[in-house]
Amino acid sequence: MVAAARPVADVGNTGSSLEDWFKSLPIITRYWFAATFIFTAGMSFGVIDPMNYIFDFNAVKDRFEIWRLVTPFCILGKFSFPTAIALYMMVQYSKRHEMSPYNTGGGSGTADYATTVLFGMALMLAVSASGIFQMVVMCQHLVYMTLYLWSKRDANQDVSIYGFPVKASQLPFAYLGITVVMGNDPMPIIVGIVSGHVYYFLVEVVPAMYGRDVIHTPAFLVDFFGPGQYVPAVQAAAAGGGGWQAPGRVNPPAQPAAGGAPAASLGEEEGERDSGRIEAGGPEGPTCRWWWLQRLLLGKRRGRETRVELKLEDQKS
Repeated sequence: MVAAARPVADVGNTGSSLEDWFKSLPIITRYWFAATFIFTAGMSFGVIDPMNYIFDFNAVKDRFEIWRLVTPFCILGKFSFPTAIALYMMVQYSKRHEMSPYNTGGGSGTADYATTVLFGMALMLAVSASGIFQMVVMCQHLVYMTLYLWSKRDANQDVSIYGFPVKASQLPFAYLGITVVMGNDPMPIIVGIVSGHVYYFLVEVVPAMYGRDVIHTPAFLVDFFGPGQYVPAVQAAAAGGGGWQAPGRVNPPAQPAAGGAPAASLGEEEGERDSGRIEAGGPEGPTCRWWWLQRLLLGKRRGRETRVELKLEDQKS
């Protein structure tokens, strides 16, 4: 295990206490870190047997132990210095990429990051289940995938590793080189880099070169997290109303693929989302009852539609 790189300029305020710091983490990073820490503590004190939670395709297929599809991404090992470094890297790079992921239809927000994580998990599980490369725990692999995508997204960010300044785009390969020199297993980094590049290729290269969107954020994730960055539900009574606001709807998001311009209004977007439910199946019939399934299968490609419209306008001019 190698030491985590530190940014030249610190990102965000960690708060005045441990609780404030934990609550300041983006939602996916927060729960991923909490689950991994619980598994680490449980394994260290002998409360959790990791053999019941590592990836075992036969156990999933024959005994329907479906939790093994998730728990391998929360297992790092017992408390140790390498484990502490891995937890630090998880928080730092997952937090940064979650705050500005690739826009696949959710306005470069939390729903898009959830799509990124689910894609990485599915890809690694498929590779392990196929027998191409056997992996029973994949937490570090997913961390390095997140690191690689963040380094592609913010390629010019200045960071330092062991006191040596490097660009973010060089950071994954610096980790790989140091790991090889130190004689540690480089496969988690290699798998993370390859998985991250597959996602990057499908999200950025294929649409630009072939005009096709291969990956699109499912509508149910946008419905759950809201467009843009997820904002926890807050009590509307504090603003003079009653009840609770829906998740992710407190602040209007930036318009996807439109240079970060603010959305016209939150009400207009909600009206568009509601009209999309009717358009998918007509004003009558039972289709409106299954609007969530229609949106999952036929959901509008908000960010990509805007990008296509801009391209068409450029061609006309």
